[in-house]
Amino acid sequence: MNKNLFINEIKSINEEQMTIDMIGSTNKADRVGDVMKIEGIDIKNYLKNPVILQNHDYSKPAIGKALSVKVENGKLMFKIQFANTEEGREWFYLYKNGFMSAS
Repeated sequence: MNKNLFINEIKSINEEQMTIDMIGSTNKADRVGDVMKIEGIDIKNYLKNPVILQNHDYSKPAIGKALSVKVENGKLMFKIQFANTEEGREWFYLYKNGFMSAS
Protein backbone atom coordinates (compact mmCIF):
# COMPACT_ATOMS: atom_id res chain seq x y z
CA MET A 1 0.00 0.00 0.00
CA ASN A 2 1.34 3.42 -0.92
CA LYS A 3 1.37 5.70 2.13
CA ASN A 4 1.27 8.75 -0.15
CA LEU A 5 -2.37 7.94 -0.92
CA PHE A 6 -3.49 8.79 2.61
CA ILE A 7 -4.92 12.21 3.32
CA ASN A 8 -3.50 13.06 6.69
CA GLU A 9 -3.57 16.77 7.28
CA ILE A 10 -5.45 18.06 10.28
CA LYS A 11 -5.39 21.87 10.26
CA SER A 12 -6.63 22.55 13.80
CA ILE A 13 -8.16 20.89 16.86
CA ASN A 14 -10.41 22.47 19.49
CA GLU A 15 -10.64 20.21 22.54
CA GLU A 16 -13.32 22.24 24.32
CA GLN A 17 -15.72 22.09 21.37
CA MET A 18 -14.49 18.66 20.17
CA THR A 19 -13.90 19.99 16.64
CA ILE A 20 -11.23 19.45 14.03
CA ASP A 21 -10.56 21.18 10.74
CA MET A 22 -9.16 18.76 8.19
CA ILE A 23 -8.80 17.82 4.56
CA GLY A 24 -11.56 15.40 3.61
CA SER A 25 -10.40 14.68 0.07
CA THR A 26 -8.23 15.89 -2.78
CA ASN A 27 -7.88 15.13 -6.50
CA LYS A 28 -5.27 12.47 -5.69
CA ALA A 29 -6.13 8.78 -5.83
CA ASP A 30 -7.23 7.33 -2.50
CA ARG A 31 -5.99 4.05 -1.02
CA VAL A 32 -8.18 1.97 -3.36
CA GLY A 33 -7.36 4.07 -6.42
CA ASP A 34 -10.56 6.14 -6.58
CA VAL A 35 -10.22 9.78 -7.62
CA MET A 36 -12.70 12.46 -6.61
CA LYS A 37 -12.97 15.43 -8.97
CA ILE A 38 -13.05 18.18 -6.35
CA GLU A 39 -13.70 20.99 -8.84
CA GLY A 40 -17.00 19.42 -9.93
CA ILE A 41 -18.23 18.21 -6.58
CA ASP A 42 -21.87 18.84 -5.66
CA ILE A 43 -22.39 18.70 -1.89
CA LYS A 44 -25.92 20.17 -1.78
CA ASN A 45 -27.53 16.84 -0.89
CA TYR A 46 -24.87 16.01 1.72
CA LEU A 47 -25.37 19.39 3.41
CA LYS A 48 -29.03 18.49 4.07
CA ASN A 49 -27.75 15.97 6.64
CA PRO A 50 -23.97 16.46 7.03
CA VAL A 51 -23.25 13.54 9.33
CA ILE A 52 -19.84 12.00 9.91
CA LEU A 53 -20.03 8.22 10.04
CA GLN A 54 -17.52 5.80 11.44
CA ASN A 55 -15.90 4.10 8.46
CA HIS A 56 -18.76 5.28 6.18
CA ASP A 57 -21.00 2.71 7.93
CA TYR A 58 -24.65 3.78 7.66
CA SER A 59 -25.71 0.95 10.00
CA LYS A 60 -24.05 2.70 12.98
CA PRO A 61 -24.92 6.03 14.60
CA ALA A 62 -23.08 9.13 13.45
CA ILE A 63 -19.96 10.07 15.41
CA GLY A 64 -20.25 13.74 14.50
CA LYS A 65 -21.43 16.33 12.04
CA ALA A 66 -19.81 18.62 9.52
CA LEU A 67 -20.17 22.21 10.69
CA SER A 68 -18.76 23.40 7.38
CA VAL A 69 -17.66 21.87 4.11
CA LYS A 70 -15.88 23.85 1.40
CA VAL A 71 -13.57 23.50 -1.55
CA GLU A 72 -10.30 25.33 -0.97
CA ASN A 73 -7.24 25.15 -3.25
CA GLY A 74 -8.36 21.85 -4.80
CA LYS A 75 -9.10 20.27 -1.41
CA LEU A 76 -12.42 19.37 0.20
CA MET A 77 -12.16 20.88 3.67
CA PHE A 78 -14.28 19.88 6.68
CA LYS A 79 -14.87 21.36 10.10
CA ILE A 80 -16.12 18.39 12.11
CA GLN A 81 -17.75 18.47 15.52
CA PHE A 82 -17.69 15.09 17.22
CA ALA A 83 -20.75 13.92 19.12
CA ASN A 84 -20.63 13.87 22.91
CA THR A 85 -21.25 10.13 22.88
CA GLU A 86 -18.91 7.26 23.73
CA GLU A 87 -18.14 6.69 20.05
CA GLY A 88 -17.80 10.40 19.24
CA ARG A 89 -15.42 10.99 22.16
CA GLU A 90 -13.40 7.90 21.17
CA TRP A 91 -12.99 9.04 17.55
CA PHE A 92 -12.10 12.58 18.65
CA TYR A 93 -9.43 11.12 20.95
CA LEU A 94 -8.04 9.01 18.11
CA TYR A 95 -7.71 12.01 15.79
CA LYS A 96 -6.45 14.38 18.50
CA ASN A 97 -3.71 11.99 19.54
CA GLY A 98 -2.60 10.97 16.06
CA PHE A 99 -3.94 7.41 16.05
CA MET A 100 -6.26 8.40 13.17
CA SER A 101 -5.43 10.89 10.48
CA ALA A 102 -7.03 9.69 7.27
CA SER A 103 -10.56 10.61 6.28
